[in-house]
Amino acid sequence: MRSIVKIIAFAVFFAFILLACELRFGKKGIKEGKIIYGIEYMQEESENPLISLMPSTLEMVFKDNTVKMEVQGWMGVFKSSFIRHYPQEQSITVFKMMNKKYYYKSVGGTDFMGMSSYPNMKIHFDDKEKKIIEFNCKHVSVEIPEKSLNFDVYYTNDIRIESPNSLTPFHEIPGVMMEFQIEIHGIPMRLLAKEIIDLDVQEDVFNVPEGYMEVTKDTVDELIKELI
Repeated sequence: MRSIVKIIAFAVFFAFILLACELRFGKKGIKEGKIIYGIEYMQEESENPLISLMPSTLEMVFKDNTVKMEVQGWMGVFKSSFIRHYPQEQSITVFKMMNKKYYYKSVGGTDFMGMSSYPNMKIHFDDKEKKIIEFNCKHVSVEIPEKSLNFDVYYTNDIRIESPNSLTPFHEIPGVMMEFQIEIHGIPMRLLAKEIIDLDVQEDVFNVPEGYMEVTKDTVDELIKELI
């Protein structure tokens, strides 16, 4: 009898958790909110002493098929944001280093903070799955032939961003990536979603802050190279 009671109690608890997730994220997935990714660098500090000063997290805010990714590092010396308006295929990169405040606009594909584009990337889909936080995630293996590099990516379809990886090297992946690997100015890093917050996102989050000057992409790239 006690075993039956335990089973029933577990079933009720599990059903409550599922209901809570459905109420929180909706039957078709979360529409707006924030994802916080932890960043793991694939180099040791002995190889690159700057790693200890590099960003440890990346935050992505999303709403109505618009996203904003943001990192900051060097103990607050720099901050960089990447705003993507998917319907217009327009991107804005915002960069602040001490008293220098710049931004540039681009249409089509673009790199965030000099992210390597991996033009010959091969993506292999399979049936592997796992949960990351509260989300069901599907697996793909990624192959970069020219670098003899292979790594895993997990993505979810439970976050409502249409074609979230369009105009990026990962464009074949249909959902929001929860665990993946990138390279920025020769520094490989792995990102893993640590927290997802369901919140009301204000429209002005996706605007360029006041006091920023529009410049060319080359100007911002040179500043980033100086840091790295």
